[in-house]
Order: sequence, then C-alpha cells, then structure tokens
Amino acid sequence: MTAWRCAKGALEHLLAADFDFDGEAYRFAILEEWLIFFVHLADRLAHDRVAQDCRARLIKSMARRLAETVADNRCERAALTHPPAEFIARIDARGVDYADCRVQEGRPGMNFLRVLGQAVCAAAPGIDRKWLMEQVVEVEAPDAVRRFVAPVASVMDVAMQ
Repeated sequence: MTAWRCAKGALEHLLAADFDFDGEAYRFAILEEWLIFFVHLADRLAHDRVAQDCRARLIKSMARRLAETVADNRCERAALTHPPAEFIARIDARGVDYADCRVQEGRPGMNFLRVLGQAVCAAAPGIDRKWLMEQVVEVEAPDAVRRFVAPVASVMDVAMQ
C-alpha cells in the first residue's frame, strides 16, 4: 500500500502543478507507470536484502496486490475494465527498460528515473512532455522515492528475520 500512496501522491502533485491529464483513463495510465516503477524499485531493493526465493515471492505478491487494486479502482472510479493480468504484463514488459538501471544505497540512479519519466510522458495526453519529464525526474520522483524506500526497507528487514 506504500507504493499506492506514493504513486497517488505523485499523480496528485502533477495535477497540482497544472498538468492537465484530462480524463480518468490518462490519470490511471500515469498512476500505473508510477506503480510499475515502485515494483521494479522494490525488486532492486530486495536484491541485496532478501534471499532470492523470498524476493520473488515478495515482488510477485506486491505486483498481484497492486494489479487487483488498480482493477478495483479503475472499475469503481471510471467504469474502466482492466484485468489484473494486463497490469502484470506491463510490469514484466517494463522490466526490459529498467533492467540496466542502477540503484545505489537505496536510491534509483538517474537512468531509473528517466525510464519513469519517459513512461509517464508516453502515458500522458499531448502536453509539454519536456516540462513533464523535468517535473517527474527532478521533483516528483526524488520525493516519492524518499517516501517509499524507508517503509519498504523495513518490511524487507522483517522478512529477513
């Protein structure tokens, strides 16, 4: 749920910064890109902290729970159907983009943030993508990562015990 809160907060900050994502479909697409980012970040954080089998279970559980939450919220808020399997497939597909990105000392590197920025820009309607990219990479992502990393690291530390 930390990923959900952080992704929702990042989307709300973008909306408050006057990015006009007209329509729930665009908003959900952007929210989902943030969630995908957090799944891949959690996987990287788990890599050095948790045994491989536990890491796989943890990330699969996180992805499955987020997929269900996305599907429920899309249906409830926008009457949009979105089978959880589609979201899981997007997580897997985006893994190719995040594969070569680094996480050091619990923080994603600039390439990790750029992949997020590009994905958010691609999900957004025709707006000033350069400005959106800068806002995501330089403002929203660092703040969202700060809010995400500590609770997730705590969960992983408990998983190790």
